[in-house]
Amino acid sequence: MKERKGHMENILELHNLTKSYPKSDFTLDQISFSLPYGSILGFVGENGAGHFVKMVHNGIEYGDMQLICEAYQLMRDGLGLTSAE
Repeated sequence: MKERKGHMENILELHNLTKSYPKSDFTLDQISFSLPYGSILGFVGENGAGHFVKMVHNGIEYGDMQLICEAYQLMRDGLGLTSAE
């Protein structure tokens, strides 16, 4: 992995991954990929519909929390408000 401005070029690299599920015809066979720094990846199993919804929910929840923190910082630093206000 190469470094780029203090960060790794790829945060994850997988080579020749094989995964099969019991009682299923679905199989990953010799999958290789790289995940660049700053990317998001979800690996969902055979019955993953609920897991997908949870991943989306967590992403929205994270975004909401980030917005609240940034708004708080803006009010504190930009407007000079205290936490009580």
